[in-house]
Amino acid sequence: MSEQPVLSHVSSNLSTMSNSTHPKLSLSDSEASWTASLLCFGAVCGAIPTGLISQYFGRKKTLLYLALPLVVSWLMVASR
Repeated sequence: MSEQPVLSHVSSNLSTMSNSTHPKLSLSDSEASWTASLLCFGAVCGAIPTGLISQYFGRKKTLLYLALPLVVSWLMVASR
């Protein structure tokens, strides 16, 4: 449910980050592709630990705990 806004946020900002005039914020094409790919890599690597955590704490508590970093990250995006 939260994956689509995250993916669309990254894809809409890749051109801005690639064409930035600020030297520390500018990304090469290779760095931009890694930035977009890390979301998929995190989804693959996070599936197994999340399954184990949900067996221990339960599905509801796991989803509530894992929603906290997502909410904090979107608040950081909104505040910039």
